[in-house]
Amino acid sequence: MQRLSGLRAGRRAWTVLAAASAVLAVLAAGSGAAWAAGVNVKLPYSIAYDLAPIQVDLEGGPHYAIYDLWKRPVAQGDVSGNQTVTFTPPKFGWYVVECGTYEKDHMTSGVAKFIGVTPKYPNLHTLAQGELRGGWNDEALHAFAGLLLDRTNTRMGWENADRVIADAQKYGVTLLMQFESAPSLDQVKEAVTRLKGRVKYWEIVNEPNYSMSPQAYANLVKQVYPLIKSLDPAAVVMGPSVCGIQLGWYEAFYKAGGGPFVDAVSIHDYEGHEGIDIFHWNYKLGKLREIMAAGGDAKKPIWQTERAIAGIRHGFIGASQAIRISLQRDILETFSVTNEHNAHYYANVTGYNDVPTFVYSESGPHPAALVCRTRAAMIRGRKFVGKVNFGPTGNQIFLGLRYQGDDGSTITLRNLGCLDLALEVSVTGGESLEVVDGFGNTTAVPVNGGKATVTVSQVPCYLRLAKGQNVTVPPWNFGENIAAQAKFTYSGGTKSDPKILTDGKFQDYYPDRPFGEHWKGAYAGKVFNEKPETFEIAFAKPRTIEKMIIYGVRADNPFSAILDYDLQYFDGQDWKTLEEVRTPCPASDVVQTYMCKNLMWYLDNNFFVHQFKKPVETDKLRMVVRRITRGCITDMIAEAVQNAGKPADQWWHASGERLELREIEIYGAPASAAPAK
Repeated sequence: MQRLSGLRAGRRAWTVLAAASAVLAVLAAGSGAAWAAGVNVKLPYSIAYDLAPIQVDLEGGPHYAIYDLWKRPVAQGDVSGNQTVTFTPPKFGWYVVECGTYEKDHMTSGVAKFIGVTPKYPNLHTLAQGELRGGWNDEALHAFAGLLLDRTNTRMGWENADRVIADAQKYGVTLLMQFESAPSLDQVKEAVTRLKGRVKYWEIVNEPNYSMSPQAYANLVKQVYPLIKSLDPAAVVMGPSVCGIQLGWYEAFYKAGGGPFVDAVSIHDYEGHEGIDIFHWNYKLGKLREIMAAGGDAKKPIWQTERAIAGIRHGFIGASQAIRISLQRDILETFSVTNEHNAHYYANVTGYNDVPTFVYSESGPHPAALVCRTRAAMIRGRKFVGKVNFGPTGNQIFLGLRYQGDDGSTITLRNLGCLDLALEVSVTGGESLEVVDGFGNTTAVPVNGGKATVTVSQVPCYLRLAKGQNVTVPPWNFGENIAAQAKFTYSGGTKSDPKILTDGKFQDYYPDRPFGEHWKGAYAGKVFNEKPETFEIAFAKPRTIEKMIIYGVRADNPFSAILDYDLQYFDGQDWKTLEEVRTPCPASDVVQTYMCKNLMWYLDNNFFVHQFKKPVETDKLRMVVRRITRGCITDMIAEAVQNAGKPADQWWHASGERLELREIEIYGAPASAAPAK
């Protein structure tokens, strides 16, 4: 059964509404005691490279707690005045130190700092005191976090260019130089002549869809491209870096004859909101590849030269940011966009405060810096050679990439947004399988009878295969999906067509998808089980059911993710509970960090896989929905923080108070299939 270990989410959530009212009262009153606490981590940049004890200075209190990424407690206690506490990290990972007032299951006021504990990977940079520069181009931070493409522009001046070029060479970061706006030929000649031999990659105009037509842009590159090549034949010229993968714009660019005048096609994959959805990205990048092929550029490389994925959205969402940035990089890798050709915008605190996408701040490293660091370390020096085939059902649940190197290979594994799943793999060569988690912790998983079992979560893990060792994955094929034969009824009321749930199209909220919107139903409950609603699935006659997959949406701006529900079946007389789903999403903590007043614990959950221990014979199933997110925020505590000090008629409310579903799949006996490779 899918349950939350430790404190039950349901028991905690009953207290959330009352706690939110208390939080709002404290914050609105402007109590000095609420923010009297202090935290100082006694580490350079709040980063450790081993599992030695770490000292933290605390001030005020009266309580402190140290948690990992999943809000599992590592240390906690009382604080009286100023004192120093020492904790030993149990393993590599991300930790938050909170100090303030604690009630029941969360901080109601206080401050927090972040700690990163990461290995000294031999192929990635380890920060030394004084190296971080801050600002737009901090190559040491890029090198530390494994975000190995940075971008600057000619507008920032030659002194900046010289400094950034030198730092990129020093730290092993790929540097892209951009003409931010349409340059004159004299400007191009001056820049390329000055930087020849030091800058290889050039981009022509930042997001020209905001300043010119595709025809005008094509005319520009027809002039600029031959000039750059005449000055530096080794230069690589790219464009048009359209904001959003706007298929019509790219198609018009090719029709205008621009294709031969770029060596690489650059994109900014802003596709609406914050979430990264594999169904949409595969569709959109697949269509772009079709346009490129029609223009004679089937094999031309794609570079992703700007994408901001936030770690702050009405509060700190560090776990979501880590999952989403690494997922975006995995998906783009399958379209031959390597880590060195994929730019995160921006790594350090700078620029636009309303786009808080940095992975490091004065509060310390975000989880994304550590997860992307491990990803880069595991694949650096190895070439992507293809995706893992998990079978027809498994490919909707998992994503795996294979990398090959001279000394062995790496397989990345992750699930695409569900609770942890056990994956059995077949292994040839060796008595154990080296598995590295998303933060760098290594485990030797035993191989018995040529089989090993790996736990696959949303945070990626890595199989490090020795030379001659190989891993294959038996296919996940759940068989015939019979959901379309059922009738759906929702107690909360809906205007959505139920056919949306069984058409196999995975509707979403991203632009340029021809499939329409996903299913939505009213949901008024603000806390766990306050106003549960039922989603009933009825067949004309009893069916044998063994498995189900329920696809919701990610908590993303106005869109609400399912967190908790009971899955039940009707046995002819009563409703019987098959599984209680309780998503690990603890109560928000009201703690001050850089730009934030609360810390949320949502990962990126958006679907649920049910595999029953015993088949059930029934003509009715139902979900009793007990908790959803409030749009992009997780609970009423986080909402109360947004409304602190405001009159009631100006309170901010989540716009996504709905149950939202994309697809329902129901299976009987599985079909047979050849082993996946």
